[in-house]
Amino acid sequence: MKKSIALLPLTLFLLGCAAGGGGSGPSRSSNTLLAEEIAEFPSVTAYEAVEQARPRWLHIRSAPTTGSPMPTPPVVYLDGLRVGDLMELRRIRANVVEKMQFLSASDATNRFGTNHAGGAILVTTR
Repeated sequence: MKKSIALLPLTLFLLGCAAGGGGSGPSRSSNTLLAEEIAEFPSVTAYEAVEQARPRWLHIRSAPTTGSPMPTPPVVYLDGLRVGDLMELRRIRANVVEKMQFLSASDATNRFGTNHAGGAILVTTR
């Protein structure tokens, strides 16, 4: 009985390390896509990279409203400038992307103002 009590702290420590990934490899955020991860996929465009690595970013989340009966896709920003909708990602080569980040509708609205019901995808190039 005393042995099992003595092993309890060690067991908890090891479980904590395993749950945290144990420090092996970079941790991947569901809202951020870095160049290193993009390079793992056979992507030509930023759209293809997102489609392969973070497909949920491409799903339209906003519900239709009385002012806008159609759901709206995320707005795309390239190096801080608003460039348009998701189709703009097809014009950006994956090999020039340093980082892409998805912002929820509320985060995008807080940062950029109204008309971000579908959120935003921020693309930073090298």
